[in-house]
Amino acid sequence: MSRLRPRRSLTRLSAPALLTSTVFGFGLLLPACGDDDGGGGTAGTVTPPTGGNGSGGQVAQPDAGEGGSVTPPATCTPACDTNGCEACDTSGEAPACISFCGDGTTCENGTCVAAVVPPPTPETCEPACDACQTCDTSGETPVCVDNCAEGLVCENGTCVAPVVPPPATCTPACDACQTCDTRGETPVCVDNCAAGLVCENGTCVAPVVPPPATCEPACDACQTCDTTGETPVCVDNCAAGLVCENGTCVAPIVPPPATCEPACQACQTCDTSGETPVCVDHCAPGLVCEGGTCVAPIVPPPATCEPACGDCQRCDTSGETPVCVNNCAEGLLCEAGRCVAPVEPPPPACEPACGPCQMCDTTGAAPACVDTCADDELCMAGLCRPVGMHAGFEALAGPFADGPAVTTQCLECHPNEGHDFLQTAHWKWAGPTPNLEGHEGETTQGKRTLINNFCIATDSNETRCTQCHAGYGWRDDTFNFDDATKIDCLVCHADGASGYAKATGTAGAPVPAADLTLAARSVGRPTRDNCGACHFYAGGGDNVKKGDMGSALKNATIEMDVHLGRGMECSDCHAADNHLILGQGAHIGVTEGPLDCTNCHGASPHANGLLNNHAQDVACQTCHVPAFSRQQPTKMNWDWSTAGNRTRGNNGVEQGVTADGTPVTVYDAMKGDFVWEKSVRPEYAWYDGRVRRMMTDDTYPAGAGSEADPIILGTPVADHADAAAKIWPFKVMRGRQAVDPARQLVLVPKLFGPGGFWPAIPAAAAYTPEAVRALWTSSLTAGARVAGQIGPDVSYTDDAWTWAYTEMWMGIEHEVAPPADALGCQDCHANPAFDFTALGYACDPLIGANCGSRH
Repeated sequence: MSRLRPRRSLTRLSAPALLTSTVFGFGLLLPACGDDDGGGGTAGTVTPPTGGNGSGGQVAQPDAGEGGSVTPPATCTPACDTNGCEACDTSGEAPACISFCGDGTTCENGTCVAAVVPPPTPETCEPACDACQTCDTSGETPVCVDNCAEGLVCENGTCVAPVVPPPATCTPACDACQTCDTRGETPVCVDNCAAGLVCENGTCVAPVVPPPATCEPACDACQTCDTTGETPVCVDNCAAGLVCENGTCVAPIVPPPATCEPACQACQTCDTSGETPVCVDHCAPGLVCEGGTCVAPIVPPPATCEPACGDCQRCDTSGETPVCVNNCAEGLLCEAGRCVAPVEPPPPACEPACGPCQMCDTTGAAPACVDTCADDELCMAGLCRPVGMHAGFEALAGPFADGPAVTTQCLECHPNEGHDFLQTAHWKWAGPTPNLEGHEGETTQGKRTLINNFCIATDSNETRCTQCHAGYGWRDDTFNFDDATKIDCLVCHADGASGYAKATGTAGAPVPAADLTLAARSVGRPTRDNCGACHFYAGGGDNVKKGDMGSALKNATIEMDVHLGRGMECSDCHAADNHLILGQGAHIGVTEGPLDCTNCHGASPHANGLLNNHAQDVACQTCHVPAFSRQQPTKMNWDWSTAGNRTRGNNGVEQGVTADGTPVTVYDAMKGDFVWEKSVRPEYAWYDGRVRRMMTDDTYPAGAGSEADPIILGTPVADHADAAAKIWPFKVMRGRQAVDPARQLVLVPKLFGPGGFWPAIPAAAAYTPEAVRALWTSSLTAGARVAGQIGPDVSYTDDAWTWAYTEMWMGIEHEVAPPADALGCQDCHANPAFDFTALGYACDPLIGANCGSRH
């Protein structure tokens, strides 16, 4: 069995200030930040730091190796006065001596002295310049110019930072799949989707393209459908002078000239200008044509209503027959001589009421509920959601008795995928460990064999732990890992809106309310909802374990995570080939393929060469994840030794808040005391992928286990001398858990189910420390037997085990912040809180010349 050696932890850092000094390169001596005692006025002096690369110091030469040669480092010729007030700057194309002296002084013979100022020319500036300005007489007319440092302006005799207007932003804020474009006069939201997609309600979707317009009914053979207007119409496609009739171009039939039938009277004329010829009178005004003669017309008496209209009516004579009509205001009816409001019948409604994704259609004889989802949509969580081609498969029409029944149907079409998944770490909870110290050539180690300081280990607790296994029924060591029908396809591929989820404490069975048919018809590419169902809640709660992966990332903004905030899914980086997924966690050690930021961003992602130089030795995450758990708290310490006391708080549960006021549970009788933190600055260590990890059968070093010398459950193993290693950010989880000091074993307790610690915790009235100690002894015996830490007939006694402090390092890879929030130079350099010596440096490489810089 391998043994783990302790690792010294690094100092937690405080919030940084911005670096304002100019950095020329590692190992270059610069004056301290703040006021420059040698700047301006009379002559000042600067005491040179030891070392250097001029005549007064030495530069360590790299070892060229046996039989090789080394190009000497660039240097200044003639040599700079490095023991005085100059240094050789080799960051440019040619080495050059630079002075450390302040404004108004110059370096002469190793000392900063006042510069010789020539007598003023007869010209001068009128009015006189401010204290922070100089009169420039080099031109035709003297002019005052600012004498401030770069980035400052002179106002009222003082160098101050210019007032920078706030950056333009979009109002209202853009959707999650949009970017605020501030290049124009007015910021506008523009879609940030891939080509061919549009942003709707925060999601990139394919635009709805209407079907091409067509003529109904279809046109004849000698016609063409003209779709240029609002409504498609058939137009003849015949030669000039022909018309299309019954599919053939023919000459049109010209009707005879129109005439009036019967013939008009002598005082009338036949008018053929309309569709039908009509006879019109051509008598003088006020006369009509009757019997061929123009005569005065007979005027009938005015029309009237018979019988007379009521009080709230009037007689309408505009029609052929007079009729009484309502004379009430709009919306009122005349009833019994009074204007009254009408009695409105209730609107038609569906009985019973329609369900989600339905509407009540009242256009027919009787109201009826009709589905509103399209053929390529399913109703999930009350909304119509687009789904893939599986939605219409008859084989997935259900009903399904249980999860394995769905898997059996999946395997009908995907037998090879089922076979591939049986070989993966997500199925076996073990896999290739090429970077796990002592297990480099193995494939049997992984989550199922490891000890941690959260819920300790899988052995004896399978029914609870395997609710996050991508399978059904792993309750004990009899589970058949070769049975593909036990794969849970839905946990990774069902749309989260379908309601599919795993039930707690059932070895992976679906929740009783799960609609397996709906879930099966909704399958598609895994989303962050699928991955997060387990990974967001690892360690027993939301964001508990890793600290950089919590449920807040389900709907991440760019400020939370620049990748997920732009609409990326987990699988965009953690790509899979035959279900083998790229990536490795430092706390697990299993990998199915390497994954690094440089896969997408390259080894030199910055325009600044100095930053690219840093990227050779500093992981991207170190600067770009300045703090983790920025949105929700994470557990940083877990003390199991206090568990079992229901007299505390409300039946064994105590509530508290983090530093920013976020409510958290600080004690639970089932698990003990917790320390939660939010916006946590990582701890740093060298990491090249290699890790040391404690298995259930590993022993720890004798004497380890105190708070000052904790048992190291997992840690990176690289150091400053490993060329491939980089400085990496880590969450360091600290805890207190049960150990066997005689055998030097971190013990596996049985926590869940019959014989476990949780169901047997005594009520508050029955609590005694002795009773809880005896319960722990029983659960440790049960768990250690299943884990093979003791024999099946061996039992622990109350005095055979004790509590010990532990520590586990976990890499930080998510919650990547926007570039503007990344760490700056002075967050590490010239920061007394940053422990360079813990990383193997003799001192801060920016401040000292021989600190051990690797650049």
